[in-house]
Amino acid sequence: MMAGVFISFNPCAMAQAEQEGEAPIEPPKETPTFAIDGAARWRLQFEPMAWVPALNGNLNLTGGSSFNIDVISLGEVEWSPAWQVSLREERWTLTFDGFVFETSDNAKASDSVAGGGVAVVSGDTVAYDVNYAAFTLALGYRVWEMPVTNRIAGVDVGAPSSPFDTPAEGIGVFIDVFGGARLYDLDLELSSGGGVLAAEDHTWVDVILGARISLDFPHGIGFDLAGDIGSLGSDFAWNAEVGVHYAINDNIDAEIGFRHLDVFYTDDGGSDPFEWDITLAGLFGSIVIRF
Repeated sequence: MMAGVFISFNPCAMAQAEQEGEAPIEPPKETPTFAIDGAARWRLQFEPMAWVPALNGNLNLTGGSSFNIDVISLGEVEWSPAWQVSLREERWTLTFDGFVFETSDNAKASDSVAGGGVAVVSGDTVAYDVNYAAFTLALGYRVWEMPVTNRIAGVDVGAPSSPFDTPAEGIGVFIDVFGGARLYDLDLELSSGGGVLAAEDHTWVDVILGARISLDFPHGIGFDLAGDIGSLGSDFAWNAEVGVHYAINDNIDAEIGFRHLDVFYTDDGGSDPFEWDITLAGLFGSIVIRF
């Protein structure tokens, strides 16, 4: 990074003023102009989100049976807070996001379930309490950018950034790839008739790789598609998001979309491990705020 201070004055103008009997022009003393070259231009973006997903899939309880979670009505839709914070500098983006899903209630079992030495038959009451959260830290790089020819979503357009980019009237295409880590935290409790079917507490971390495609159209309308896959702590996991956004002004967007997170996780302990083969999917709405 280089910085310089430039102070300028016109000696000819001073001489002319003296000849005409006017007060000489004094050079500026306390108002220098600062020029900073090579400074990073980071931009902060914050996206609070309301996600309304439902759980679906199968559980295999430690020391118990494997069953679809609809058997104990765990597939209810619940409102969940979510967010995304990102810093962008030129083609690089650092992103942190997360969500917290919680649900608890009493339900009638629609089939037989066993776990922890407790057997439940159809019609028995099962109390459930689920706390499921995930937090992601990722670094992305923009591999393709086709600038629009008008101002959309706070982006000033210009000439193509490379010989391979071709400008299109009123349309922008942006492709980013990213990699990082996603931490999951699961706390699951199931009980019936005073007995505990499951008391599971698990935390694991996946390495993820993914890509995002954004399309900007005239009048502030845009389309976003993102997806990633992960493994390490999970046997396998994948995440997909699709949304439509509208640029209210240069600094604020509104977005509505759908997110689907599919995770297959197996506890390594014992000959009868716990398995969490669950999807969390539903609509979301968000406000994107840029600083």
